[in-house]
Amino acid sequence: MYVTLFLLTTFSCSTMGIGDNRTDQLIEQCLNTTNHLPSPVSNHQILPGVCSPWTSNACCNLEIASKANNRFNHLAFDMNHCGSNAISHKCHMEFARELCYYSCDPYIKPWILKPEQNFQQERLMRVPLCYSECQRWWNACSDSRTCVRNWRKHFDLYSNYGTNVTINTCPSGSLCKPFNQIFSDAVDFCETVWDDSWLVVPDSAQCIRLYFHPNTTNPNKLVAENFKSFQQHLQQPREVHNETKENIIILILAILVDSSHVMISMMKPAKTLTVHIQHDRPYIQHN
Repeated sequence: MYVTLFLLTTFSCSTMGIGDNRTDQLIEQCLNTTNHLPSPVSNHQILPGVCSPWTSNACCNLEIASKANNRFNHLAFDMNHCGSNAISHKCHMEFARELCYYSCDPYIKPWILKPEQNFQQERLMRVPLCYSECQRWWNACSDSRTCVRNWRKHFDLYSNYGTNVTINTCPSGSLCKPFNQIFSDAVDFCETVWDDSWLVVPDSAQCIRLYFHPNTTNPNKLVAENFKSFQQHLQQPREVHNETKENIIILILAILVDSSHVMISMMKPAKTLTVHIQHDRPYIQHN
């Protein structure tokens, strides 16, 4: 069953909160972890490797970005857990792009999850990832090898007391297999490997890019703005007054109940904004 709400509406930018000078405060924040800067900074030197697009506004510095490009990165995660040749170069580059987003992108606030019982640091949860980004990542890695599905929870951790570093190792009895034997497809891989950090959505939706040209504006800022504005719109009760009729005209055309999926279509003149809510985490699609 489905719950489908068709809302015929016109929203001004002020109604949705886009363009407000306070927008950056609502969406710009670094994760509160030992591996992120306290707040975004503009780096004086170009960040190395695939972290370079974030140079002008980043939650990472030169040291963090340099390590993010390594196979043994600043999170003490060993990409060679199945051997030195298990992860191909092209696969490692895609993981490095993903790690640069995690480490450097400042427009992450809408998806921050506070510390869980067994994990004492903030994390990202269900960030809307463009399908094409996921598919490229999968294409690069499907022939590489690993031993577990969930890289955040399923590895054994080995503590080297000499260096005070804890690294990931394959659990006893596990077998290293190609990704395409561990995961069923691209979506299964992207959404599982980092424990639901990503939610794969159509490219036509407002979705995150793991890489963009260093000389262009970060496209993820607009995604975070729209996502945060929609969250606020859902949370705030709306009153329709005579003076705001030109901004909000709401007509509920149909409601069909379904406990597993909610789709709200919010239609502007000559433009449709479709909002999908899956497990209480929406993404926004422009048609």
